[in-house]
Amino acid sequence: MPFARLLASDPNQQKASTYMGFLRSEGSEAQLAANDFAMIESFLAAGGTAPAWYDAATRAAYHAAWGQPGAIRGGVNYYRATALRSGADKPVSLDPAAFMVRMPTRVIWGERDRALLPALLVGLDEVVPDLEVVRLPKATHWLTHEDPARVADLIHEFASRQSV
Repeated sequence: MPFARLLASDPNQQKASTYMGFLRSEGSEAQLAANDFAMIESFLAAGGTAPAWYDAATRAAYHAAWGQPGAIRGGVNYYRATALRSGADKPVSLDPAAFMVRMPTRVIWGERDRALLPALLVGLDEVVPDLEVVRLPKATHWLTHEDPARVADLIHEFASRQSV
């Protein structure tokens, strides 16, 4: 389980995953929604500038979605539900057999992702034996926005090779 292993042992992934602790904290929903979702937008604008894909129409669509009752709570509850903790004193022990993916899998990886570091790919083939990784060197965590046509093509091409 690469993510569990790196959360327990890798200072770089621990640092990259500090947001998980914040999202689990009481009141994180209110902080995320405050000032017209300013904190969420600051996450998107790592480095100070909003990414090009986050134009006025996309911003309006995200704000409408985030403003729905329970929308932000649902997102943070994902992090609250996981047993994984960054730098935890007692690393989570997971049985790889319980997480085995037994079908062809393509992972499309944004190599400039600041939250999910490339080291997470090391050992992934142990739980996903039929694994194909496609790396997008210029993409970040938001690769579906940054290069939607390429991502869609990669998914379509992969799916078209699979038998039902």
